[in-house]
Amino acid sequence: ELTVWPFAIEDGATLPATFGISTLLATRALGAPDDPALARALAASLTRHRITPHGLSMSPPDGRCDAQQCALDFTVYDREMAPILDRGGAFAEVRMPKAWLQREARDLAAVLEAWRKHFAARGWLEKLFFYTLDEPKKSDHAELLRRANAAKSAGVRLFATTAPEPALVPAVGTFAPNVAFFDAGA
Repeated sequence: ELTVWPFAIEDGATLPATFGISTLLATRALGAPDDPALARALAASLTRHRITPHGLSMSPPDGRCDAQQCALDFTVYDREMAPILDRGGAFAEVRMPKAWLQREARDLAAVLEAWRKHFAARGWLEKLFFYTLDEPKKSDHAELLRRANAAKSAGVRLFATTAPEPALVPAVGTFAPNVAFFDAGA
């Protein structure tokens, strides 16, 4: 006996389930270094299973951006991410050169605002997160809060891979704690 229920599963993620994958490392491990077709196939496979891949090439948009003038070219980024985000991918991270993370707050906020504006224009704004300081230690919290304030002023949510703590809760939009760090006896 078989009962068939009349519903359909949406084509894409409905929750921000994400998996960090480097297409640079993955294509090398599979014997086809930097193969863009293989990179797209890896991302598509995750998307089909309702997991949004993040990381991928990690290539930031070309251009320059600071508080005085901002001109970023999202063409290459969009080519990589549009197939994922337009198909229901639920997570996208801000990418920028590492040195830009150390800029003054107003310059960092200008970069983040450019991302917010671009994502709003593409209809992806609810998917944008500033993912910074992977698994930060307590000693990193001051820097995390500095970056969080820049993100907040730009209207971009902060994603942190750490457990919620009272000092961080107002600043962080989404927490993704590493379950291995939780005390099983607590």
